[in-house]
Amino acid sequence: MRQSRSGVRASLYYPDALVRHLERHNPLDGLGDVNIDGFAVLVEELDHLLTVAHRALQGRPISLLELEHHAGVTKYLMVLHFLGKQTGHRRVTEALRAWARHHLFERYSSGPGEGEERYRAAARLARRHIAYLETLSVDARRAELRAFQRRPFADTRQILARIN
Repeated sequence: MRQSRSGVRASLYYPDALVRHLERHNPLDGLGDVNIDGFAVLVEELDHLLTVAHRALQGRPISLLELEHHAGVTKYLMVLHFLGKQTGHRRVTEALRAWARHHLFERYSSGPGEGEERYRAAARLARRHIAYLETLSVDARRAELRAFQRRPFADTRQILARIN
């Protein structure tokens, strides 16, 4: 992504190895240990592109922490959607939700560095946001997701800080 005089310019690139892996272990045929990481990367990178484009259209800045938090929420919801299709149930079991949370939020390294800490902080925020969403009715959840898309990140962080 780059800023130009006419706006934000972006392109999306997926490495050939990722594409080959997801072709061999197609998430449409089912998500599992073999393909969840690749699927998460696919969704995350697309979410980054769409979120930056949305913020640019709104004339709003975006931080790297916000970008990672947004992608974390999106990845989890997409994984649940695919698991629901895979199992034929609208409500995914707690065991599958725990499996998704483990793969998406709990496996971050404890390595040093600003980037590593940002990913861990974003994962903690996304997990907290997901926990909050799961307490809401379907209609309230939809309303929260719409508000989340429009709301300044500082406001989202304040809301999440008040939730136990």
